[in-house]
Amino acid sequence: MAEDEERDGESMVERMKKGMDAYDGGKCFIATEIYGADSREVAVLRRVRDRVLFPSMLGRRFVDLYYRISPAIIPRMRRSTFVRIPLRALVASCVFLADR
Repeated sequence: MAEDEERDGESMVERMKKGMDAYDGGKCFIATEIYGADSREVAVLRRVRDRVLFPSMLGRRFVDLYYRISPAIIPRMRRSTFVRIPLRALVASCVFLADR
C-alpha cells in the first residue's frame, strides 16, 4: 500500500510540475501574479514547495489543492483591492517566514 501511495505521490508531483512554473493566463498562480515569474519571492516559495511540501503526502495534497483553486482567485484579485491587499500581505508573510 505504501508503494501505491508513493507511486501516486510521484505521479501527483509530476502532474503538478507540468507547466506550473510557466506564467500564462491558464496557469497563473498568486505569487507569480503578485511578484512576477522570475522574482526572488517566487523562487523562495518554489523552493519551499519542492523541498518542504513535495516530500510529504500532506504537502503534495496541499500543493495540489492550491494549484486547483488559485487560478480562480487570480481574476478576483485583479478586480478587487479588497481581495488583492490581504493576499499580498499573506504571500509576503509566507515569503518572509520561508526566507528566514
